[in-house]
Amino acid sequence: IEYLEGVLDQISKVWHYDLWAIKRYLIAVESDQKSMDNLLDLLYSLESLFPRNTSTDLIKMTCITYLSRNRTEGIKLKNTLDAAFTIRNKIVHGERSYDVMDTIKIGGKKVAAQKVYWDIKLVVAHMIIIALYKMINTTGMEHLRFTFDDLLDNIYKARII
Repeated sequence: IEYLEGVLDQISKVWHYDLWAIKRYLIAVESDQKSMDNLLDLLYSLESLFPRNTSTDLIKMTCITYLSRNRTEGIKLKNTLDAAFTIRNKIVHGERSYDVMDTIKIGGKKVAAQKVYWDIKLVVAHMIIIALYKMINTTGMEHLRFTFDDLLDNIYKARII
C-alpha cells in the first residue's frame, strides 16, 4: 500500500498532462478476453511514447537498451518486437487478420500469437513507467516522450571514455 501511495502521489503531479499512452494501455488490458485488437492498442501506446513518424527500428532499439540487461535478452526482446510489429503491419495494411491462437514464429520457434500480446504488455508497461519517471523529473516536460537523445543518453550513460 505504501508503494502504491507513492506511485499515485507521483502520477498525480503529471495527471493533467498528455498521458494518451496510458489511456491506450488501459484499453488494451481492460479485459481478460484478448484479441489482436488488444495487441494493436499496446503498440499504439508504445508508438505514442515517441514523436510522430519515429521509425519502428528506433522504437525497438530504445526498448532494447532500456529493458535488456544483456545481449541474449536484447535479441529475445528484438525478436518479440519484430513479431509484434509484423502482426501490426499485416493487420493494419489489410494483408491478414490474426486470432490469438494463430501461430507465429519468434526467434525461429512457433508460438501462439497471444504470447506476443503478453510479452508486449510488459514491455509497454515498463516503457510507460520509464517515461513517467522522465516526465516527473524533467522540468517543463508535458508529454510522455522518448527521443533519439534519450536513446543515446541511455547507451552512453555508463561510459567513461
